[in-house]
Amino acid sequence: MSLLFTNFPSALVDGLSTQLSKWSSVHQPIIFRGHRADYQVQKVVKGLVYSRVLFIGGTPAGLVAGQTLWIVSGTNNCLVTITSVAGGLILVTGNITTNSTGGYANAISARPNYFATIRMYIATESNTYQLIGSQDIKPNADGSFSFDVHGFLKTYAELTDTFAYNTINKKQTRQGSRFNFTYSENWTGYTGPASTLSSTNQYYWANGVKQLQQKYNFNLGEFVLFPSRTESKFMSDFVKPTYFPGFPFSLSFIYSDKVAGRQLQRVEDNLNGDIGTTNLDAAQGLAVNKLMLSGAFSAREIDVWLNDAGLIDLGYVSPGYVGGTYVSPVKAIPNLESQ
Repeated sequence: MSLLFTNFPSALVDGLSTQLSKWSSVHQPIIFRGHRADYQVQKVVKGLVYSRVLFIGGTPAGLVAGQTLWIVSGTNNCLVTITSVAGGLILVTGNITTNSTGGYANAISARPNYFATIRMYIATESNTYQLIGSQDIKPNADGSFSFDVHGFLKTYAELTDTFAYNTINKKQTRQGSRFNFTYSENWTGYTGPASTLSSTNQYYWANGVKQLQQKYNFNLGEFVLFPSRTESKFMSDFVKPTYFPGFPFSLSFIYSDKVAGRQLQRVEDNLNGDIGTTNLDAAQGLAVNKLMLSGAFSAREIDVWLNDAGLIDLGYVSPGYVGGTYVSPVKAIPNLESQ
């Protein structure tokens, strides 16, 4: 396989390398970028008439005089023609401007009409991958390419509320889950095999809207839960949601890959010293979840947050969520006002 992926739809949350958010809004572009790299270049040596190209691991099989290559090495980015292959290197003519090290070369004439087929998969309720579409991409002359997957994911997204309100939390895969992709290389006379599904290519989407100028742009880093993070947000449309006793009510949150398998707890505090703690179903991770409240409230306002088995405060918080002059000893959102 010759495709190398170099840019992904992710964001460093709070500037920390340990807090990489791979969750994106499904209604904005979710773009992957990379380049084709048929052969790895060790170095290029500029000559007066012929330039020399050496490859990592020796000269690739199949290279012969008369073939054309696209070389990307240092500031060299050009089409060259092979004049001879001998002694562990090739001689080329073309617009080589300087000596350089590293980079890659693509077989232009030996792989005519080159394109790659991307196949998109999405995680379903049964925790299996389902093929949702494919796309053919043709790299630019220098081998660079990009593709946007949000259009495929939108075909799976739904706003229908399937939460039965009979369990503390439940994943809503049509409101946000994993996605993955495979790829194959093709050119005239050759159809390559597809790569296997890889955790490296596993990313996440949620059925939400974000604008370019918002924090982390189209990435949902503000809502992603990290074990070492003190603040994240519920996916609430309201600063202070209102709870009506006797009616269904839930809060959506991202049960992220960063806390997969960890025992989270729902904590409810009526601000009068009465705190209730209930374990969440950890099997519902890697997706957007809906969280049900207990509903047994005697107070007018309550605080709700998530803990990591009481060991780490994973408070879903946002400034101003705590009412009155009350100051919570741990981070908490949101207050819910009963009517």
